[in-house]
Amino acid sequence: MSKSSAKESDLEKELAAACRGLVYISETDSTVEPFFVKKPQIPKGEEIIFDRFFERLTAKRDWHTVAESENAEGFAKLQSVLETELKDLHVYKIGKVQLEIVVVGRDKKGEFAGVRMKAVET
Repeated sequence: MSKSSAKESDLEKELAAACRGLVYISETDSTVEPFFVKKPQIPKGEEIIFDRFFERLTAKRDWHTVAESENAEGFAKLQSVLETELKDLHVYKIGKVQLEIVVVGRDKKGEFAGVRMKAVET
């Protein structure tokens, strides 16, 4: 296995570990899934500023349950992994009412990776 393949494998493992157990909460709850592609085919959607997207997800509130606090910590870890391992990060909300949210960036080899989740917003 070449060093670049090993590194890609490390990135895959790191993103999978950061996503494990995370729940994106909207009017429905969704798992957060990593993805890796040579070139993404992302339909047009609303772009959201990366930091703003994670701001709500990582905020700790006095009223949070233990599970909600752990989820916020998990999203903070995911944000850190994405910022460390990927560049040119973008967040897209695709669709209306039933949405797919895609966070995508480029790895050190110029290939694309990120996470996706579903949401319902009425």
